[in-house]
Amino acid sequence: MQIDNKQQQQLINGIAIPPAPQILIDLQAVLNDPECEIARIAEVITQDIAISALVLRTVNSPFFGLLTKVQSIHHAVSLLGMNNTAHIVAGLALRQQMERSGPNPTHFWDSPLNVAMSMAYLARRFRTLPADEAYMLGLFHNAGHSLLLQKDPQYNDFMDQYYNNPEQSIIHFEQRQYDTDHAILGYYLARSWGIDHALADIIRDHHDPALLLTGEASQATTVLSLLKLAEHADKIFWGQLDDPEWGRVGHAVNLHLGLSETDYLELRDELSELLIAAYS
Repeated sequence: MQIDNKQQQQLINGIAIPPAPQILIDLQAVLNDPECEIARIAEVITQDIAISALVLRTVNSPFFGLLTKVQSIHHAVSLLGMNNTAHIVAGLALRQQMERSGPNPTHFWDSPLNVAMSMAYLARRFRTLPADEAYMLGLFHNAGHSLLLQKDPQYNDFMDQYYNNPEQSIIHFEQRQYDTDHAILGYYLARSWGIDHALADIIRDHHDPALLLTGEASQATTVLSLLKLAEHADKIFWGQLDDPEWGRVGHAVNLHLGLSETDYLELRDELSELLIAAYS
C-alpha cells in the first residue's frame, strides 16, 4: 500500500508521533561515523542505566540462544555487532518512551514483549531475518494502539469491543472510528525513528490478510507469517484459544513457513513453554 503526503497528513491528523529518544539519536550519530568503534557504541548505551539493564536481560534470554552469557554492554556489542545491538535498543527505547509519554492500553506492553521474544526465537529457527530485527519488530508492530489511546481516552473500551472481532480485523473498525488505524500510525512512528523501510512496511501491513492469502512467496510474506505465528503464540499464552485472526490466516501462514499441522502444533507448544519459562 502506497501513501502520498496528503494522505499521510490525514492519517495522522491530531495524533502526535513522539520523536526518537536521545539515545537513538546519539547511537545513529556514532554509527554514521566511518571510524565508529564498539567502545563508543557501548558508551552511549551505558549512559542510560535502565536501557542497559534491559539490553543485558534481553540478549541473555533463551529466545536469543546465545551460547555465552553476556556480562556487559561492551560484551553485547562485541558479540552481536553494532547495528544489531542498536536494533534491540530501539525496541526497548520505544517501550520506555511510550510508557513515559502518556497512558497505554491496559497491560499493553506484556503482549508486544511476548511477541518480540517469540519473533527472536522464530527468526533463528527459520533463518529469515536477524533475531535483533525480529525482536524490534515485535515490540514496534502494535505501538499505534498507544498513540490512539493518547488521542481517545475511551480507546481501551474500543479495543475490548473490537480487538477479537470474528469477522473483521480491528483496523477495519479503527478506520471507521478514527479515519486511521494503529498499523498506519505504527508505520509512521517506525519511519520517524529511522527504522528500515522493509520492517516499517510489515508494521503497516500486518493486519492485511491479502498479503498472506495470495500465496505469493517473498521475504515480506515470510516475516509477516512469523509475526502472525508469534502473535498467535502470545494469545495462547494468555489462554485465548479462540483467535479469529489466526482462523483467517493460520493455514496460509503454515503454508508459507512449510509447516504441517503437526509441525505447527509442536512449534506452538515450544513457544508457549519458552514464554512460561520467561515469567518463572
